[in-house]
Amino acid sequence: MFSKEKPSKTAYSAAWWRACSPKDFQHQIWGPDFIAEDFLPFPIKLLSKSKKLREKVKAKMNKLTPGIYEYIIARTLFVDEVFTQALKESIPQIIFLGAGYDSRGIRFNHLNNSTQLIELDMAAIQNRKIKCLKKNKIKTPEFLTFTSIDFNNQSLESTLSSAGYQKGKRTLFIWEGVCMYLEAQSVRDTLTFIQQSSTSDSLLAFDCVVSFSDKDIYKYHGAKEMLHYMKDKYKNEPFTFSMDGKNIADFLGECGHKVVRHLNQDQIETTYLKKTNDSSIGTPNGLFNLVITSPTS
Repeated sequence: MFSKEKPSKTAYSAAWWRACSPKDFQHQIWGPDFIAEDFLPFPIKLLSKSKKLREKVKAKMNKLTPGIYEYIIARTLFVDEVFTQALKESIPQIIFLGAGYDSRGIRFNHLNNSTQLIELDMAAIQNRKIKCLKKNKIKTPEFLTFTSIDFNNQSLESTLSSAGYQKGKRTLFIWEGVCMYLEAQSVRDTLTFIQQSSTSDSLLAFDCVVSFSDKDIYKYHGAKEMLHYMKDKYKNEPFTFSMDGKNIADFLGECGHKVVRHLNQDQIETTYLKKTNDSSIGTPNGLFNLVITSPTS
């Protein structure tokens, strides 16, 4: 289970990969998060600045968790795409369900006319995030609200209501790198809440761990290695929830959602990791899928 007192190690890990990509790709399309390094502990921040040390760490991690760097790059672009489109459409509110060290409210503030942004996360992560922003003299945008929550034990409805969430208004929910760490009932409750409290033209963008049989898992790049690594290194933050890759739409339908877009390993690579010459910057880890849904009436 997550520690309520200490910041999440997996949130650090995601920030590390996002901090590497602007340096590796010189802020090209695959390196958009120029703020991620400001959330890293000082020694790791220095590590990310050295190309030689970055390459050494990446080579090691590529053996332990093949494709995770490429997956984080693709996931970042996927959510950036959905988020910026929502801002361009002046959607009334965007809710981050487990924001971690997300920086979109800051990176894309120039696109925000009046969309209310609400970031939810564990208090330990959120408090450290706010501290890092202040330390690096990064101003919190006018329309951004931070609210702490324990997703497994606190009411999402009451927490969001206190933060200013308005039921019955079109909303984009972002659930990035979260549902795989929740209990199954918490996942169902979250999906049900979104279905019951938002409009049919609202959207939920999220990623999920996909479950495979022992026979099939070898077909997916790095999936088996990733599961082994998480069990070995992240005992306090285990994967507790996964979706059957062949029946994702059925599960989501049971929770009041219809699939708008669903990307598997191959589709993620084709959509987000291809160069103009049709070569790829790499193959993403196949344990994860990207999904967009909308609530059913």
